[in-house]
Amino acid sequence: MIRVILPYLSGPEQIHPPRACVSEETAALLSGHVERIQARIDCLARNRDRLAAYLAAVRPQGDR
Repeated sequence: MIRVILPYLSGPEQIHPPRACVSEETAALLSGHVERIQARIDCLARNRDRLAAYLAAVRPQGDR
């Protein structure tokens, strides 16, 4: 789905095809993709923060 839509997104002000061409079903599918991507981003950010905290705890003070 994203591979199909992404080429049409030139930027926030330039969306091709026009909004009127996107069905409610397509919008719902895209919304689901956005939610799944955000969940992965959140998980990666938590993992990054935990690893950084672990490294901060195990490294000598001058090695940051």
